[in-house]
Amino acid sequence: MNKEEKVIHDIMVSLQLLLYLVRHERPNVLEPDMKTVESDAEALVAAASKSPIQKFSISKIITSRCPAQMRATLEHYKGRYRHSLGKVIKQETKGNFQVLLRVLMRYAKNPVNYFVKALYKSMKGLGTDDPTLIRIIVMRAEIDMEEIKRSFYLKYSSSLQSMIVSDTSGSYRTFLLSLCGATLSEIQAVSSLKHRFSTRKP
Repeated sequence: MNKEEKVIHDIMVSLQLLLYLVRHERPNVLEPDMKTVESDAEALVAAASKSPIQKFSISKIITSRCPAQMRATLEHYKGRYRHSLGKVIKQETKGNFQVLLRVLMRYAKNPVNYFVKALYKSMKGLGTDDPTLIRIIVMRAEIDMEEIKRSFYLKYSSSLQSMIVSDTSGSYRTFLLSLCGATLSEIQAVSSLKHRFSTRKP
């Protein structure tokens, strides 16, 4: 395989991974199916032990399992084979394909922690990654926002709401705070304080 063919192959593998994500339904379960866990772990180690690594087989499994099921599979894989799938992925793959797989595995291991880190990163430093901030808050508002807020505070010693207040303004800020569970009176109080400090003369 020459350089051009290799580039095309890598692009196609990454595209296939994204298509798997779109097409596969991943029913959320609280208790993983251990028979599926064992068979998936065996299929993953078989695919990972090939040279070159069987990217399509690994992609299909990782993208078709819900977080709880995938988390159990990764734990079983590490316990049985004495090394993590993540280490294999890091050693045997590269580029966008590696990034996508590692993100999916981090999400599977701890979805709340994944969102907490992504939210913090979206507001850290100068500027705001608005698409990421909006996407996560809208997506998780009625699912696990309370848990995300608790974990955010424990991890960064600062509330998610306070970072939103510092990084946003106006109706946009009101919209995000309301999705985070803030009451109207709390939002009005925040707006009043922000206005008072912004208009205070030096």
